Amino acid sequence: MSRYSVKFAELKARKEGALVGFTVLGDPSKRKSLEIVKAIAKNSDVLELGLPFSDPIADGPTIQAAVQRSLDNGFKVKDGFSIIREFRKHDTEIPIGLLTYTNIVMQAGIGNFYGECGKAGVDSVLVADLPFEEANEFINAAKKNKVEQVFIVAPTTTDARLKKVLAKCGGFVYVVSLLGVTGARSELHSGLKKLVKKVKAKTRLPVCVGFGVSEPRHVKQLMGMGADGAIVGSAIVSNIAKGRSPKEIGAFTRTLKKATKG
Repeated sequence: MSRYSVKFAELKARKEGALVGFTVLGDPSKRKSLEIVKAIAKNSDVLELGLPFSDPIADGPTIQAAVQRSLDNGFKVKDGFSIIREFRKHDTEIPIGLLTYTNIVMQAGIGNFYGECGKAGVDSVLVADLPFEEANEFINAAKKNKVEQVFIVAPTTTDARLKKVLAKCGGFVYVVSLLGVTGARSELHSGLKKLVKKVKAKTRLPVCVGFGVSEPRHVKQLMGMGADGAIVGSAIVSNIAKGRSPKEIGAFTRTLKKATKG
């Protein structure tokens, strides 16, 4: 069984949802990034780690700033894999998803990139700007290296397109809560419950919701909607930007995790 299968089965047995904690690799520095990843993982069920990219079109100001901090410090893709390999010495069980962009994968070479993912202990890859119509080579490389390929479902995804996306998706389904870019919002989109219900009716994969999920009450609301997991990124990254310590970041993620229970 994959780490995702094991984790979501455990959560289902405990009647809990998953907290998917996100951070940008290399933020605020190469030295501190590993400790922050460990702190987030301690209170999360799944990790989602972003590889810094110069044009992160899916991300809002908070994550864009984190990406820039990382790049300004000279962070490279190889440094990201190095951090993941080091983290795997500490934790071999938590699923790790890697969020990246097509340019990064193509520059490394598709086969080489997924090969590095497999060797480092990455469980899934989400290429944010990759249309599923052009994803076959990526999917094949992922399968060869025992990595799941995750795809995004949006509020505008038609039923016909949803069926095709779900047929190629692995690990979990990443549902975006609204149109636009990542970033903390005060309220979740009013049509989200209907979207979650529609996606869950068409797949056995876990359904996790991101974009705008920033507070414990949002996480609790998602659990009430039937989501299997809540993806929190900008709210965690903003704590890093404020200079919070790994211990403080861990405490924040703990409040989010509590909201997945009962």
